Amino acid sequence: MEQWDADIAKITSAAQKQLPAGSTLVTRGQVATMHYSFTGLLGGLSCDRAVYLLIVVNFQSWTEAFIIITALPGALAGICWMLFLTRTTLNVPSLMARS
Repeated sequence: MEQWDADIAKITSAAQKQLPAGSTLVTRGQVATMHYSFTGLLGGLSCDRAVYLLIVVNFQSWTEAFIIITALPGALAGICWMLFLTRTTLNVPSLMARS
């Protein structure tokens, strides 16, 4: 947690104590967005690890699974580049590799 985030948490907790009964204080803006983004990032990382382990089990090799995972960004870049060159929108048929 950043220092400014801790400072904001101190201020909001002090202000929360001074509110009338039944009132709540909600932090919005960059802090809420940052916490939401980090939560999603951690969830995505846990799913990535599970997918990697499934590939390891399927290919019975740590290195082959690593090669497959590291090739994915290049493959996605090539897909986006070809969609751009052919002026094809990103839709269900293009996601299913149909023309």
